[in-house]
Amino acid sequence: MKNVFRLLIIAAMAVTFALPALAQTAAATPAAQAEDPAKTALYQKFVDERGKKDPASQKAAFETGKEFLSKYGTTEDQYVTYVRGWVAKYEVALRDFEFNTAVDKDVPKAFQLARGILANDPDNLAIHLKLVQVGLANATKNESLSLDILNYAKRALQLVDQGKTVDQWTPFKNRDEALGWLNYAVGANTVKTAPEEAASYLIKAAQANGPSKMEPTTYQLLGTAYLNGEFKRLAAQYKPFEGQVETPEGVALYEKVSQALDRSIDAYARAIALHKDPAQQKVVRDLMTPYYKSRHGDSDAGLQEYIAGVL
Repeated sequence: MKNVFRLLIIAAMAVTFALPALAQTAAATPAAQAEDPAKTALYQKFVDERGKKDPASQKAAFETGKEFLSKYGTTEDQYVTYVRGWVAKYEVALRDFEFNTAVDKDVPKAFQLARGILANDPDNLAIHLKLVQVGLANATKNESLSLDILNYAKRALQLVDQGKTVDQWTPFKNRDEALGWLNYAVGANTVKTAPEEAASYLIKAAQANGPSKMEPTTYQLLGTAYLNGEFKRLAAQYKPFEGQVETPEGVALYEKVSQALDRSIDAYARAIALHKDPAQQKVVRDLMTPYYKSRHGDSDAGLQEYIAGVL
């Protein structure tokens, strides 16, 4: 997956917090004779710091704002209301900055920070999308994140089904591409534990209008899901009929077993055709060949032609 996602890694955010609307609508400094002089001075300090756009000044304004609220926040007036709103927006900006920085530099930390974000904003589709993408891109490095990726991908699909959308589908190009990879993420992380469920999601990934449709591991995983799910289930059902007098029920069941195996062979063939790395092609071919031969009189005749024409 590394090569597939290398262009999707999110660029680091700028180290500034742009809050121009707040800067334009600050409450005027309270008149000294009408307010506590200490409150007036502290508010003016906040206004001065907030008015400067460099990160250090913005951070200083944040700290001053918190001090102002700790001292005067129990009495609600226009100044307290304004400072409270600005501090809250800065906290969100700081949270998002830390999360996006972690996405680029420390994936486990990004997942840790996301738990806090989603606890307060469980329907934040944008966060779910970023978690799934970076999780897939780093799956081989952080296998412990598999369950988190699965849960976030399923939740993202639920949100989309409920009509949730985003202005930009970053880090994906558009909605179709996002849906393809979300379905892929669920399938890839359930293929071992629930192969038939995985197959249903991987089929959607293969049918999506996006890169997941041409991703070889989509089909490699799908072949395994068919094999370990539908095929094994039907083969177990057919076992009592083996070596017995042929019956219509047994014949019908054997046909279903054969069709399930054919679906697995077809998926593996697609994976081979799409893989560019000969070593990866060999891995899948070695896996697929015994099943192909079992369906063709213990011969691999025609296998190469089948792979060449499968797409």
